[in-house]
Amino acid sequence: MTIAFEIRPAQAHEEWAVAQLFEGLHHYNTSLDPYFSLSSDWREALQTFLIDQALNQRGITMLAWYGAKPIGLLMLAGQQGSALFKHRNWAELLALYVVHDVRGQGVAQRLLNLAQAWASQQGYQRMQLYVTASNQRAKRFYQAQGWQCVQEIWRLSLDQGQQLADIDEQMSVCLSNERE
Repeated sequence: MTIAFEIRPAQAHEEWAVAQLFEGLHHYNTSLDPYFSLSSDWREALQTFLIDQALNQRGITMLAWYGAKPIGLLMLAGQQGSALFKHRNWAELLALYVVHDVRGQGVAQRLLNLAQAWASQQGYQRMQLYVTASNQRAKRFYQAQGWQCVQEIWRLSLDQGQQLADIDEQMSVCLSNERE
């Protein structure tokens, strides 16, 4: 059965719904990669982000509703990279999330279509996003929507104690080699 849902820009009094869905997204993302764990003050940071976004109009936050229940979240922000690069302005998809029990109903696709329309109206020539490497469902979804993987992020986790010991050892070797 297909559900009837409404999508509209998030209002200040609906911050609770944005936070609820954002937390759901990051609970799932953290299950894929612990580096996506939210900080202890994430709610305050999210509130600051939403206020800044509203004041500067450099992005949009949309909510999908099934009656009075928030079921989907889209957060999109305009980005500007280094002046070193010719193509340095883009719209970044910060969050796209649909609650589990209504997935497959077209909510994510409609939210993404709205994001693309907004980005195009703002003059952005591209949109970008991050997808966790093991999130095969999201990768299939974005690929089906015409997105392409153009870059990978590689990570090296550092054990600070071991790293400092290794650096000390490397410095000792370098210094002894210089003396020889």
